[in-house]
Amino acid sequence: MKHDNRSTSLAAAWAINSLAYSIVYPFIPIYLHEERNIPMDVVGTIFPLMGLAVILAPPVSGWLTDRIGRRFMMQFGQSSRAALFLILAALAFWQAPFWLFAVILMINAGVGTFFQVAADSYLTDLTTPEERPRVYSKIRIGTNIGWAVGPMLGAFLALVLALGLVWSVVGQGGLQRASERAASHAIEGAGAVDGIRDLVLF
Repeated sequence: MKHDNRSTSLAAAWAINSLAYSIVYPFIPIYLHEERNIPMDVVGTIFPLMGLAVILAPPVSGWLTDRIGRRFMMQFGQSSRAALFLILAALAFWQAPFWLFAVILMINAGVGTFFQVAADSYLTDLTTPEERPRVYSKIRIGTNIGWAVGPMLGAFLALVLALGLVWSVVGQGGLQRASERAASHAIEGAGAVDGIRDLVLF
């Protein structure tokens, strides 16, 4: 039962994590191209840079997870990502040069693996090989829910709010903090309801 509570809390953390990321991620290229008049072939260089970060970061995050601990890396990954999204908000507000966006987005992609690797390691420690398909399918469902809802929410915010991109990015800070709380509940063994309640009350 405790395993179920912890995996459900982590599934909620993954849902909020992917929701926060997907609110802004699809719209940053549109903002840079349409609002800042940066050529799309230049904007497109962001994606291979982010992919490179995702390739290079997991060995580092795995090494740190084994030496520092799962809990710290999960919370550090979420807190760092929240700070980076707030930096993106400031860059959009001050119309910073493109290369700064590219650097922050690349770092953000790499830092995102800190939570992912630590969460996967934690679940591996917590479960038996027979339990893992069920537990990881629950995590995948949470991730897919976040990716399904996030772009719709981001599009709504961009339509109804002035400087929608800026405010969407600023909103990431609270969402990442909520995800961190859910992850913390999972590690502490709190009930899934407690973790989800904190997501609502962040």
